[in-house]
Amino acid sequence: MKPGEGSVKRKILIAEDDKALQMFYREELEEDGYEVCIVNDGQEALTRLDEERFDLVLLDIVMPVMDGIAVLERMKAQNGKIPVILHTSHPKYADDPRSSLADAFIIKSGDLIDLKTKIKSLLGN
Repeated sequence: MKPGEGSVKRKILIAEDDKALQMFYREELEEDGYEVCIVNDGQEALTRLDEERFDLVLLDIVMPVMDGIAVLERMKAQNGKIPVILHTSHPKYADDPRSSLADAFIIKSGDLIDLKTKIKSLLGN
């Protein structure tokens, strides 16, 4: 059984500024039974987090307006209970001490196996 089947769907907020990746993530994660909300930048992510409840947040790091690390710091200061995955194409951020605030750090790839496995693990699926 996929996550969300026979129960309330788990909600994932994705902050990602790349339109092609937005469509890819939405398609893949909705196929796995998740409800997906996508925003284009970190400020939009914080606004949505104030407006509704999410089970997990997937943050790109390099985004306009506010980067993923700044969002992560604010989230953890306000409500450290929501699992956060930093998902970036810039491996150098793995060495940034602020990245350790995230529950997981994953390098972007065309293969979402690692990402999906980490999502399931963090959501207890």
